[in-house]
Amino acid sequence: MTNITETPKWEQSIKQIQRSEKVVGGRGGVANIQAEQLAARTQYLKSQMDSLADSREFTFYITTADPDGTIAGLAGTTQGQLFRVTQGMEADEAFIYYVNTNGTALPVSSFISAMGIKRLLPQYNQQPSMVAGFIDEDGYIPLWFTNGDLDVRGVGQNTINFIFENSELFAEVKGYAKKYNFSGVMVALAVDDNGNVATWLNDGDFDARGVGPNIIKILSDALPFQKAGIEVSAPVSSGKSLWRWRAKKAKLDTGAAAYAKAAFTGDSWTEYPGIAQALADIIFGNYAKAGDGMLQFGVDKGGPSGSKGQQMNGITLESAGWAAYDASVIPYTDPLYGCGADGMAIYTSGPNATLRYGNLTTTAITINYWDLAGKFRYRTDDNAWTTVTGGGTNAAKSVVISGLSLGVHSIEIDTTPNDSGGVVSLLSLASKGTGNGVEVTKLGNGGIRADGYKKVLPYIPFTAQQLDVDLLFMIIGTNDARASISFELFETSLDEWVNAWQKASPDTGIVLIVPSQGNATYNIPLTSIRDATLRIAKKYNVEWFDFSAFMPDSWGKSNSLGMYYDSLHLNAVGCSHLATLLHKNFI
Repeated sequence: MTNITETPKWEQSIKQIQRSEKVVGGRGGVANIQAEQLAARTQYLKSQMDSLADSREFTFYITTADPDGTIAGLAGTTQGQLFRVTQGMEADEAFIYYVNTNGTALPVSSFISAMGIKRLLPQYNQQPSMVAGFIDEDGYIPLWFTNGDLDVRGVGQNTINFIFENSELFAEVKGYAKKYNFSGVMVALAVDDNGNVATWLNDGDFDARGVGPNIIKILSDALPFQKAGIEVSAPVSSGKSLWRWRAKKAKLDTGAAAYAKAAFTGDSWTEYPGIAQALADIIFGNYAKAGDGMLQFGVDKGGPSGSKGQQMNGITLESAGWAAYDASVIPYTDPLYGCGADGMAIYTSGPNATLRYGNLTTTAITINYWDLAGKFRYRTDDNAWTTVTGGGTNAAKSVVISGLSLGVHSIEIDTTPNDSGGVVSLLSLASKGTGNGVEVTKLGNGGIRADGYKKVLPYIPFTAQQLDVDLLFMIIGTNDARASISFELFETSLDEWVNAWQKASPDTGIVLIVPSQGNATYNIPLTSIRDATLRIAKKYNVEWFDFSAFMPDSWGKSNSLGMYYDSLHLNAVGCSHLATLLHKNFI
């Protein structure tokens, strides 16, 4: 008996034996056709089931007892079957594949994990507009894309040679190269029709005959060049122009007699007495006070000393019945009846104005007035009155009260005799003490800007020559920076103001001071105020001091350290800090 032949094949249909067919056995017999077809289907299905087992991924895991997972893998597979072992979240491979070879796990492949991708592709903080194309092992990027355009760190010589030899762009250059005998050290890059070489390579370095104004402007705009004459890295000048002040100080140091005078002018930093008084207190610790200097009218009522008339050295002030000219008032106007170098004057046409200074340590007092048709009178220490009748010359004049014994005195002025309606205008007063030692005075104007002093310039010489100070500190910029004015107006106004003082008193040593940052919106950056101040200082060969360089970069930090009285003005601590720096660098 023989078996039916079984072939793994899927028969589409099973034959049905007809009644008319003769049922016979044997190979090809009708009786065996159905059996052969069913046997073929059975073998086909068996082969498919076997292949499913072969294609299955056997997955195993690393355990303490099975450190690489192959023990379980070999136990769960047969000869020739693949299995994989998971490697864990921190591994560079997700799976390692092994083949069961006679009971031995032979690694044949691996599959990278998410951690592996992170390790192989480091995370770089790239801008959307600049995307790295390649990154080497040291983290350098030789090729990148800028807004979609290809860019590179450099081009090698082979690439340069290829471009040069194959690009039509260099056809003209190669034509020139054939016409001229170029040096191997100096290679012409541009040659005009007359044979002139405009640009060339010198030992591989680019060189040119010159640079035109367009390129200069492009470089100036694009590169952080400092403007001529500015030394941002040197916030303090040398003090070389302060020779007259230092000569008098040297006399005092050696015991000789000398009358050294220092003054402050500018905005409220120099009308408020805080800074000037702080420096005076330091100086008077080493030298005698020679006098009080200029006495202001206390027009600005702000600051910690506003209620006391903005006076120094304990001087008292009482005033009533006067109108005031103040050069800081906007819109700017010319003085009606003259003014002092601080841009202030008080005036009246009536008989009821009074002015009194007390606690003056003095031997002589000067009254400066604008000579009009009015009358005023004065007296010291409640003594007899002396009347001054104006001559109508419309010019600055002075009355000097001398011969006072050294001690504490008072001076009183009123307009009682002014019964004819003439105008009396006072410009300033000045007090002299022993005349041996140091005098520190102030003549600032609260709220004024540099352009406000334009109205004052014609009146500076009278005060400057009378005071004849050896050292003048000029502080301005806080009001200018906050105002809606142009930077050019600030700089030109500062220029004119410094020039006026220097012409009026050529030997006076001048120090321009840049204020520190206040708590305000600055339309002109403080750095621009600084740069202009340094340019003017260089132009006129005067000194400069950038106080902002010695303060924190914000008002908030300075204020938290207890340096500010309000959003714009220093308190006693801040004034002492500035005065100490000025004393160290210039006194």
